[in-house]
Amino acid sequence: MKRIYLLVVFFLAGTYVINAQDKWEAGLFVGGSSYFGDLVHSDIFPYFDQTRLAFGADIRYNFTPTISAQFNFLHAGLKGDDAVRMDKGFGVSDRNISFTSGVNQIGLLLRYEPLGAMRYGGEEGFKKMVSPYITAGVAYDIMNVEADYSKATDKFATSTLQDQNELNSSSSSLNLPIGGGIRFDINQKLGLDLEFTVNRSSSDLLDGVSASGNADNNDWFLAGGVRLAMKLGGKSDADNDGIADKDDACPEIAGTAQANGCPDTDGDGIADKDDNCPLLKGNLMGCPDSDNDGIADNIETILGTDPNNPDTDGDGLTDGMENRNGNATIEESESNPLDPCDPERNADRCDMDNDGLVNAEDDCPDEYGEKILKGCPDADGDGIADKDDNCPNEVGPKSNGGCSELEDAEKEVLNVAIKNIQFETAQAVLKPVSIPVLRQIRDIMNKYPYYSLAIAGHTDNVGDPNKNLTLSQMRAEACLIWLNANGIPKHRMVAKGYGEGQPIATNNTEAGRAQNRRVEFVLMIK
Repeated sequence: MKRIYLLVVFFLAGTYVINAQDKWEAGLFVGGSSYFGDLVHSDIFPYFDQTRLAFGADIRYNFTPTISAQFNFLHAGLKGDDAVRMDKGFGVSDRNISFTSGVNQIGLLLRYEPLGAMRYGGEEGFKKMVSPYITAGVAYDIMNVEADYSKATDKFATSTLQDQNELNSSSSSLNLPIGGGIRFDINQKLGLDLEFTVNRSSSDLLDGVSASGNADNNDWFLAGGVRLAMKLGGKSDADNDGIADKDDACPEIAGTAQANGCPDTDGDGIADKDDNCPLLKGNLMGCPDSDNDGIADNIETILGTDPNNPDTDGDGLTDGMENRNGNATIEESESNPLDPCDPERNADRCDMDNDGLVNAEDDCPDEYGEKILKGCPDADGDGIADKDDNCPNEVGPKSNGGCSELEDAEKEVLNVAIKNIQFETAQAVLKPVSIPVLRQIRDIMNKYPYYSLAIAGHTDNVGDPNKNLTLSQMRAEACLIWLNANGIPKHRMVAKGYGEGQPIATNNTEAGRAQNRRVEFVLMIK
């Protein structure tokens, strides 16, 4: 028994010397164990009146949220008695053997928790779950068997003597434990497991009976109970996504392990901030490539490389467009010298887009358009030619470049942001109170895709001016990184720090300095 306590102490002490991170977890187990072998009748259901105490400890390392390895210690108490079998009508009346056993097991188990990844990755980071898991591995059993052969009759004298001799020479065996359980999250640090393992021994002497029983079937035992698990270490995880800040590429925004701690909306393993198509799953810079030609679907038609829309003469117009508009390819012009749109022969009467204006008078000779707009199209009908319209598919005033203007409530969001974007003192780490405001700005940017965003960081005049300038730049960039990781492309944003150079209030009072410590958001149309 002293050896058992030393092993438990070893496991607990180990939790203090590991370079602990959130990937490490320690657990304590308590429950019961029941033996199956020659001194029980059932091969399926344990005798509960023969169940003894089981306890253990373990250290587990999480490779991913779903797969982990567990270094495990288990002590299982076992017992069995021919007399108990006789009471149940199955005993061997003249064998009369009984035993008690203590098995100390050291093992290495792999654990698979299929729903584990759902515990992290949402906008709110960690969420409590009830999650099943399975385990399997290899173990080494140290057996301490106390068998009582004293009541056996002479019929079993030879076989029991053989069992005693084998038992004296064999005190260990290999085991292949398999099992499973259910994890109940208490909080981000603590969990409660209901688990069991089936432990099939390579020995037939867990009960001290082999030759005097069935030597062809090895013994085994069940262990089941409750495991209290605790994540080790106090590493900072600001976004509660299960990835320590030092290993998290997006420490302020909850993300996935596959995307190195950053959000991955489409689940293609490429972080949104690096994904050219964050809403579409793909492997070409995050974009799909349906025809596998090495060019993403979203730029196929722009380059004219889509196999279904070829551009034979490489002039930037697909063959289908050229034939419709009468703009023949080089080969077609040579074979048809009377082509009405041959610019060398019939330039004065060429109307390539058939909109009633000859090319010489048409500002958009390749596109069918309105005469009032000098032959240029106006897709949204707002009176601004598409070529001059920053938002050709959306009605808007000319004063705003043809784009719709922000609503008053949306303008107010930008004004409120100046006061509600907050950082940790002297750092560029966003406080949680800032996230709802950034989400509102993200939603506005998604609603108005033609707007660009200027993010300006400012500080008060306390401290070194150069350090203030650097801090203001880092804070502006922190906002840009958050927005980019949540789906806003980098090319639509610019971040710049101005330090203490543009105060909006006096720096002589605390209230004034608080106003000067700010981040401003300005939407503009390029």
